[in-house]
Amino acid sequence: MGGGSQINRFAVKREVHVRSGDRDVIFAETSAEAEATPDLFALAEQAMSTWPGTWAIAAVRATPVTPPRWGNAPRSPAEYQRRVCALCNLAEDAGILGTEHLRHIPAGWLSVLECAMAGLSDVMRQPEHRPIAIRITQIKEKFGTLRFYVETTGRQYARARVGQIKAWAELCSAGRCMLTGMPGRLRKGSWMLTLSDEALRLRDADPEAFAARIHPAIP
Repeated sequence: MGGGSQINRFAVKREVHVRSGDRDVIFAETSAEAEATPDLFALAEQAMSTWPGTWAIAAVRATPVTPPRWGNAPRSPAEYQRRVCALCNLAEDAGILGTEHLRHIPAGWLSVLECAMAGLSDVMRQPEHRPIAIRITQIKEKFGTLRFYVETTGRQYARARVGQIKAWAELCSAGRCMLTGMPGRLRKGSWMLTLSDEALRLRDADPEAFAARIHPAIP
């Protein structure tokens, strides 16, 4: 798959909703750029300043255009280990640093990181992006969504591509069960986790089995 098609895979749809009384207007754009042009906020503010009445921003949304398919979580610790090892090998072969952070991904988000790392590896391999260095510094869950921290040095164009892939991966995790990869929602407890009904039932019935499935141990 070529660089252009890989990057297009990480397009994001952004929306700014504005409201005045019972009137609603949505400004929307779809872009494969980390910072879209034109700026939707600037457009919305400019429009609101010229329209009659009192307008305010009601909502802001960003969603991945082509997220990974639902589900596709590992069905066993052995499958999890195989896929994580393949993921690390892919990143290391491309010259990406910090791959040790890929060894502790929630099972339900593994497919998101598989897509993201394929994209980052593609960025590393494109001649027009060199010289470039990518280092993963941390991958964690926060408030039920993925946080994917990456340091990039090199050409501005390549750094922007890495930023877009990072943003896409984090957006893909929202509403995706951390155990099964199916649609889920934020659940309260000792930790705020995004879980499907199936995953929630397992957590409540057998916390040890739940912990072993959501973060399978890798030797």
